[in-house]
Amino acid sequence: MLSAYSPLSKLTVTSLAIPDPHARAETVAWFRSEIERDRHTTDIHAIESKITVTLREVRRLMRVP
Repeated sequence: MLSAYSPLSKLTVTSLAIPDPHARAETVAWFRSEIERDRHTTDIHAIESKITVTLREVRRLMRVP
């Protein structure tokens, strides 16, 4: 079960790359809301997939100038 949380540490590193504290807080809040929406999901593969997709979206948004 612990391995399911390892991608969350990637968000911390990724969010620290956002220089504006307000934008960083918004990004983390968005990520949390994405995870919270599926809080009752028990399938570990679905959880891992959701985290992966969300992190990919964060990275994509960070590349936009």
